[in-house]
Amino acid sequence: MNLTRDERTLLMLYYSSRRPEAIRILKEMQACLMPDETELWLMTESLISKLLCMTNEEYSRLELFSETGPAGGAHADKR
Repeated sequence: MNLTRDERTLLMLYYSSRRPEAIRILKEMQACLMPDETELWLMTESLISKLLCMTNEEYSRLELFSETGPAGGAHADKR
């Protein structure tokens, strides 16, 4: 499952080692958003949808905190 850079960051902020728990935490956060935070609400909705389509095994293989990978990290090309 392809997560956007922003979705990966959001998942790191509300991280849980278990997929169902991550979904629950994100739904709780989403319920606390103010009406003008539509962009964050939509991004959270997209992320939750992707997590629901993912298996627990796929979730456990996400490399959210690695220094390299799609999101860049310490070794990202800084042009």
